[in-house]
Amino acid sequence: MKSLLLVILFNLSLFVCSQEIYYRSNELGMTLETIEEYRIDEFPYVLLVIKEGERETRVLTKDGVEYKRWELETDRGRPLRKRVVESDEDTVTLYNYAGRVEEERTYREGNLIEKKEFSYSGNLLSEARVYDGEGHILYRDIYYRDRDGRLMRIVRKGVEQERQVSAYSFWEGNILEEWHGSNNSGLLFRFNERGDVIAKERWVEGELQEREEFFLRDDKPIRTVKDNYKTGRKTVTTFTPDGDMTGLITTEKGRLIEEVEFIYRNGLLKEKRRRVPGMRETWRYEYDQDDELAIEEYWADNTLRKVIVYTGENSYYEELYRGGSAFLRIYYKDEQKVKEEFLLEE
Repeated sequence: MKSLLLVILFNLSLFVCSQEIYYRSNELGMTLETIEEYRIDEFPYVLLVIKEGERETRVLTKDGVEYKRWELETDRGRPLRKRVVESDEDTVTLYNYAGRVEEERTYREGNLIEKKEFSYSGNLLSEARVYDGEGHILYRDIYYRDRDGRLMRIVRKGVEQERQVSAYSFWEGNILEEWHGSNNSGLLFRFNERGDVIAKERWVEGELQEREEFFLRDDKPIRTVKDNYKTGRKTVTTFTPDGDMTGLITTEKGRLIEEVEFIYRNGLLKEKRRRVPGMRETWRYEYDQDDELAIEEYWADNTLRKVIVYTGENSYYEELYRGGSAFLRIYYKDEQKVKEEFLLEE
């Protein structure tokens, strides 16, 4: 009788400690706003958080159907095991006594497809080993650090691939350059004193093939210049302070290839103009009261060629024009053509 009572009290304590909270969410599973359970049908994404002692489960639903799930087990706040289920993939992460990732296994449709093991030197990651589903090693990542523990290089040694290196250089505590590739082929990133990327270079067999420069204002790009030294092609792109593209000019050995201009009104793209040798194109956009795209027009050399009308979620129709009049309407649903309708008599 005493044992039965203890079991009942134990189960009751779990019930009392269990918490279920609903949140308005998004595709990332963020907790945007606490909501009552009766409101879950009002939002496309809803996150349910269930807390039971040292276990927490998060279930993200999309239109009422489970979209992603997180399960976390802890010991006095220290993570022990985490499981993430999304689509047909199931990833299980195990932690060591210090709360650092020790092993990560990925399953697809119940079958192990990849396993990662992590080793540490003190508090710092020193090596990661990646295996396929049958236990064969694919590659090792070895981490090299300076005396202060700062990461200087990552060397990837694969069984059937060329050795890959990620290297970092610093000056007075600030990163100057970052390299990813083999010894003489790869990508080089250059930084300013604030840590912003100001240039990206692509090297092949020790030769600089392409360089892209970023010109910033208040840490945001206002202009980029990309030079391809092999083809002689140069692309200059400009942006608004909010990061929207305003223009693009591409030349090759001084000859115009393409010029594009973007025109905005109240933060919405209203018109796109494109000029290439022998042709001028224009796209015009109209929006509904919710600022969702409603109508798109395409003009070529000042002649209307096509109108797209958006009719609902993942559905729209195109009207093709000839001689100033629409002659064919094509209906689409989920990017698939579902019907054609001729608008002019032959």
